[in-house]
Amino acid sequence: MKALLIADDELAITNISQVLETAGYDVIVYKWLLKALDNIEEIAPHLILVSTKDYPRHWKTLTQFAETAFGGYRPEVVLYTDGTPDEEDVKKAEALKVRGWFESVDVEGLDKLRKILTKEIDIYSGKLVDEEGKPQQEDIAKFALRPRYPEDTEEEIIEDDNQEVIYCSYMFTNPLTGILVSGNTKNFNGQTFEFEPDIVDLTKNLSAGTQINIGTLKIHDSIKKAPSVVKSNSETLLLELFQSV
Repeated sequence: MKALLIADDELAITNISQVLETAGYDVIVYKWLLKALDNIEEIAPHLILVSTKDYPRHWKTLTQFAETAFGGYRPEVVLYTDGTPDEEDVKKAEALKVRGWFESVDVEGLDKLRKILTKEIDIYSGKLVDEEGKPQQEDIAKFALRPRYPEDTEEEIIEDDNQEVIYCSYMFTNPLTGILVSGNTKNFNGQTFEFEPDIVDLTKNLSAGTQINIGTLKIHDSIKKAPSVVKSNSETLLLELFQSV
């Protein structure tokens, strides 16, 4: 499955690409929208993600073209708005059947991107299904754009006092680079846990004592801000939340 990402901001490109690649998409990046438009039929993307900040007018042309250019299918279009879109753009996006938009490339913004990509059954896990839910392709991704449960990953399971099973995960922005880091949690006791990053190189510069101010903890369907501090780093991080849960 191919995702076409059109943006001119390096941080946005890095963070958005990580989300899409982790989900199993081959990401093709263009910094010039008109050049992407010239090559879009050859690229034949299943998903188009475009920055409206960088291309405030041309994203509409691109979306209209994608509506009819590919015959047998229509690529899904997602917008990165870098802030709250104005009312006119919202109405235009809805009229053009844009799948959704997200306002930032921090932890919260990228979590919204994941929700946009999974709000229906047609695109998930790096594959495309038809209106009846039947796969059009069988390339199932190693990591899915859906809630992670133990059969998919090594995500930690804890039990509360009532023996209710709780699924939890953690994501954060590296405070030294501004890059989003995703991974799996282990041995969570309500305050400290081990964190295995999906991409180890993104956390090598985090030494003991480094404060992570932008972090998100997800327990079942509850998502909350959860800053933490690095206690140790030996590829797997030992993290401690500022406040216990």
